[in-house]
Amino acid sequence: MKNKIIISVTLLFACIGFAGAQTASDIFNFSQMDYEGTARTMAMGNAFTALGGDLGALSIQPASSGVFGHSEMTFSPSFSYASSSTDYLDNHFYAKNSEFNISNFAALFHNENSNLNFAIGVNRIRDFNSAISAHGSTNQSSWLASQAVGLSGYDVSNLTSTSHDPYDDGVSWGAIAAWDAYLLSTLPGFNNEYIGSTENIDGNNLSIGGVLDQDFYQQTYGGITEVEFNIGGNLNDVFYWGANLNIQDLDYNIYQTYSETAQNVSDFQDGFDSFTKEYDQTTSGTGFNLKAGFIYRPTDALRIGAALQTPTFYTMNDKYILYMKSSFYNSDGDNLRYGYDGDISSPLGTYDYRMTTPFRFNLGIAYTFGSYALLSADYELVDYSQMKAGVSDDGSADSYDISYFDDLNDEIKSDYGTIHELRVGGELKTSSILSLRAGYQTYLYGSDSGTESFLKLLSFGAGLNLSKGLYFDFAYQSKLNTASSDTFTLYNDYDGISAPEGKITRNGKNKLIFTLGLRF
Repeated sequence: MKNKIIISVTLLFACIGFAGAQTASDIFNFSQMDYEGTARTMAMGNAFTALGGDLGALSIQPASSGVFGHSEMTFSPSFSYASSSTDYLDNHFYAKNSEFNISNFAALFHNENSNLNFAIGVNRIRDFNSAISAHGSTNQSSWLASQAVGLSGYDVSNLTSTSHDPYDDGVSWGAIAAWDAYLLSTLPGFNNEYIGSTENIDGNNLSIGGVLDQDFYQQTYGGITEVEFNIGGNLNDVFYWGANLNIQDLDYNIYQTYSETAQNVSDFQDGFDSFTKEYDQTTSGTGFNLKAGFIYRPTDALRIGAALQTPTFYTMNDKYILYMKSSFYNSDGDNLRYGYDGDISSPLGTYDYRMTTPFRFNLGIAYTFGSYALLSADYELVDYSQMKAGVSDDGSADSYDISYFDDLNDEIKSDYGTIHELRVGGELKTSSILSLRAGYQTYLYGSDSGTESFLKLLSFGAGLNLSKGLYFDFAYQSKLNTASSDTFTLYNDYDGISAPEGKITRNGKNKLIFTLGLRF
């Protein structure tokens, strides 16, 4: 229903056919922004629509450049730390992942004669850093058994033919790799019904042979970096304006590994010991948009600002590959291992498509208390039901692709709605050398139970004027609502058997940014 935001955890092991990141939740993930910029902008909660005057704010307010009365350069390295906790099969597990990035690198050149400023900025506007892990033991179900059922009706000749590529048939790539690793076989007397190596046959019944240790790990990393080509101006120190041509570079990487290991090999008729499946995916995209804004200063202390950004028009590419390895013991006690040198793998899959993000609209108000302190507040509106995805423009799409994206866009319109982002920040200059800063951000959406926040960020920092033209800032940001109730499964239900359901109990992220700036 409208005004409902679907926040989901990306676990791809249940996918059939081709993989890739063309789901509604992925389009939503790629359409969001969590501005980083400079240490000053992040410390003050990115509440800069009415303030400007910072190169990290060019992504938020293009008129930020118009406020400058001098030239300036900034460089901002950052550190991101993500962590999560899960409950799976009565086990509690913790995972973490860290990344080093460049959040900002920008330069602005001030023209005294025309009051025009020209700037080029590189700001990081999205961080995909995350990690999740799960571990547990069960004798009730298995990923291999779900793959065997999923292949039901698929003729084994397609798997054994030397002239046919089963990866083109729209069946599970994991099942094909499992077959190649001797983890699947046909049921006796059938050429289109299958059994997994974790299953035993008792007459006409199939069951899991013994206790299996299941282990899962997923790591995502990358982000969206925006390059801004900016022009800004100043009219009588009352009205400031600015406009950007923005080029966005999207880099999203996901690595997953899943394994099942027999606690007792003798429980399994096939001599099954273990298997491990690895999945690598890289999604890249290049997009562009336009953004314009103004800041109006009716009095010396009060500032009002607004900015509008067009949709970002992306060309996207997914590349993905799957690896499989297995281990068995035969009746003589010999260990048989397959795929350990990486020779059992899917082909490198590729898929091109288009993506369009929504309009973004900002309003802001700020008040300065002389040269000693300031307060600022922003409101940002984004209607995510306007997200779209579609076939690439190279003419290679078939009717299935077109129908898929039509259904995907219908799902987006149905399940996604408007998010209201509120940002507040403040700065206190305790001396000519030291400034203290703090900020808060919350992302609100409407649900059946009222207005909810799916993200709350608290930040603080400080700035040091090292000399007349040199300064150093730092900022720390922490996600507040780390408690989670997201659930996940690692494979599909099959033949009336439910896959174990896990729960993410904690999902946290912290960031640290340093900025070195030079005024000239």
